[in-house]
Amino acid sequence: MDLSYAERLQQSPTLQGFDAFANNIRGHLGQLLPRGSYNARKAVKVLKLCEKIAELNDLALKLELETYRALAACNKLSGEKLIMATALVSEAAARSMKMKPYKVQVTAVMCLQDGCISEMATGEGKSLTAAITAVLIGFKGRGCHVMTSNSYLACRDAEEFTPLFTFCGLSVASLDEECQGDDRRLAYRADITYCTNKDVAADFLRDQIRMGTKQTSGRVLLNNIHKETKIVEPTLRGLEFAIVDEIDSVMIDDGVTPLLISSEGSQKEDVAMYYKARDT
Repeated sequence: MDLSYAERLQQSPTLQGFDAFANNIRGHLGQLLPRGSYNARKAVKVLKLCEKIAELNDLALKLELETYRALAACNKLSGEKLIMATALVSEAAARSMKMKPYKVQVTAVMCLQDGCISEMATGEGKSLTAAITAVLIGFKGRGCHVMTSNSYLACRDAEEFTPLFTFCGLSVASLDEECQGDDRRLAYRADITYCTNKDVAADFLRDQIRMGTKQTSGRVLLNNIHKETKIVEPTLRGLEFAIVDEIDSVMIDDGVTPLLISSEGSQKEDVAMYYKARDT
């Protein structure tokens, strides 16, 4: 049974009592850990593995990438396996893009994998860092949004790193002002979607307006009773993982601007369906 966005967000139970206390303590301790130096050590391992992986031919490298893609799809890509996968994607970038990642970039990739904010100076290669991370997330098969501050940068980076994504067997798309309707829906179905934060927020709200109150489990049950099979397909495929470029601009500067969308609708069809359900 398909659930609405609101219902899916409510699936995780709220922690209470000792569980909530333990979760808060774990969160505070996690913030105190020296993530930078820890991930820098992992980056050194990645670069050493890259030297060995460089001996593989293209076919062998792609076969290895497929193996780790299968692990990611089963949510088993962690620890040493994640380090190896990062090394494989880094070598893929070196071959397909002629861009060999440096230690600072690999360190940032590992930080992003941990869900941390990674601060990089101008010229250190944020775009390649985001692309390598996007491949690792895209391997899961549930979509990865690479968000930036404007559509020009989104389209530019998507086009520039297409050779890397193609080498790794992933699809990529970007959103701009001209992308509408079914093209927009297809762009979100790609393994990696380059977009702006406003695109995703607006499309999320539009989906809520179009189907937020209709695609609930109760509505699906009413559809079955009423023999109504038409289901509204959402624009977004879901909200699995986002890599936010220029996070200070996106989360702070743009974050203070409210995004408002309104609509008008009729409930006549719903009334008839409820009467039908009552009398069945």
